[in-house]
Amino acid sequence: MGIMDRDYYSEDRHGRWGQTWRGWGVAVWIIVLTSVVFLLQHVGDVRNNPLLGWGAYHPRRVVAGEVWRLVTPLVLHHSIWHLFANMLLVYWAGSRLSAIHGEVEYGVYYVLAGVLGYAVATGLYGAGVLAGEPAVGANAAVAATLVLFACHFPRQQVLLFFVLPLPVWSIAVLYVGLDLLIMVGNGWQTAAAIDLVGAGFGWLYYRYNWHLTGRWWPEKKRRASSSVRPVLRVTTPPDSDSVVMEGGSGEEAAPSTASSSSTVDFEAEVDRVLAKVSQYGQASLTAEERAILFQASELYKKRRR
Repeated sequence: MGIMDRDYYSEDRHGRWGQTWRGWGVAVWIIVLTSVVFLLQHVGDVRNNPLLGWGAYHPRRVVAGEVWRLVTPLVLHHSIWHLFANMLLVYWAGSRLSAIHGEVEYGVYYVLAGVLGYAVATGLYGAGVLAGEPAVGANAAVAATLVLFACHFPRQQVLLFFVLPLPVWSIAVLYVGLDLLIMVGNGWQTAAAIDLVGAGFGWLYYRYNWHLTGRWWPEKKRRASSSVRPVLRVTTPPDSDSVVMEGGSGEEAAPSTASSSSTVDFEAEVDRVLAKVSQYGQASLTAEERAILFQASELYKKRRR
């Protein structure tokens, strides 16, 4: 039996769709809530819909005291394509980020990034930098999601417009670059400014390893302490130069005198990856980490034969 057959590693074998919908992670809740609100926007007269009148971002009204308009635009969108693009990225990248940082942490991160985008835009409006045009959309939160995902998985391949394969870091650079070009060509625009605030927040969050809910909701630490570390280790028997997988009781195995430095490094890498799978699930692994587990699994199967 290889690694792929073990219970702790098979938690994701039904696929990300099944896992997400069974668990109703925060990314799915964001998509459902935003989609329901979008449907309500299109009940009756769309242009005079009360949801837009009450919840759209208007900096003049925010300054006048309607501060809820810093939050409500996150679930309002102009069109089905605007909604689709944002929610597709939330599902694709947000689900992965939830697996890494925790469901509650990502939810707070998403909302805070969105609110921060509109809050900074309001400050720029007050300073006379922005004209103060109305806006809706979760663009700042989505930009923060994209940048944070690109920081974690810069070489992850994505299909731009479902056709052109590109590494995700280039998509993030393109996203930010287009907003900067808008600023250079047309002056300060509210939508572009909101995007850039979200992107900047995402980079700072990754760069300084922030944890927004650690003091009030220590989800990451609790998950780490309660998880059971896999008892599978990589060892080198004294009479062989080959690396094999060995089951154990959970105690540290004594290092072999015949182990080379490369064997020790490989053992440490496998242990690190297995601990990550145990804590955050297989979905959190990079392509390189999946390759490490595949190699370890092949070595283990050879030993079992």
